Amino acid sequence: MAGEVAKKPIDYKEIAKQEFLKCSRDPQYFIMRYVYIQMTNGGRGKFNLYTFQKKLLHLLHTKDRLIILKSRQLGITTLCAAYALWLMVFRKDQSILALAPDQDKARSILDKIHFAFDELPDWLLTLAGAQAVEKAKLRITLENGSKAVAASGASKSARGKTATFLVLDEAAFIENAIELWGSAQQTLASGGSGILLSTPNGTGNLFYDLYTEAELGDNEFIPVKLKWHVNTYRDWE
Repeated sequence: MAGEVAKKPIDYKEIAKQEFLKCSRDPQYFIMRYVYIQMTNGGRGKFNLYTFQKKLLHLLHTKDRLIILKSRQLGITTLCAAYALWLMVFRKDQSILALAPDQDKARSILDKIHFAFDELPDWLLTLAGAQAVEKAKLRITLENGSKAVAASGASKSARGKTATFLVLDEAAFIENAIELWGSAQQTLASGGSGILLSTPNGTGNLFYDLYTEAELGDNEFIPVKLKWHVNTYRDWE
């Protein structure tokens, strides 16, 4: 009809580009919009972060050394996996090293990364140049040079590896933790960040000592204590 203004066609490529830029700049935006996690009922759901998880994510993103004393089932390991995925997709040549007391626990971190990666839209991975070139139980490598590797807490696991993001899960339960941490620190020599997290396991272990020192300001770690009541809906991790 006369006088009607023709509608401007939707530029889907530009929309995708802007969405990619938002994700690349803000890990919280990326996680809450595109990261899916496995639910305890066997289904999947978006990773809708709680307030305490958003605050912790900010620390993960801005600080190089964190030590986290946590209650169970708060989704902290899941959060670390989601942040590791953001690093891998949007930052080239990232090296994620996940260590835990045994191989099964270490593998569970990689399982979370694998699951979330497989749920990402192809257009996002294409724009990032981050399609998978290798996927194995304990390893995933992307075409942008980023990779994630999981290993047990045996001290030799960290030797000879370089990490830009190290996650030491259930650190209070790792045998020979002093030797392992000594090796792990060498992997961060190029300026990577390291996260130690654990549920309590009494005194007389490396995690306890490092956490106590951190609270006193006697080491480089920022201490974070997360008790069970920070999350009123404990349905997953």
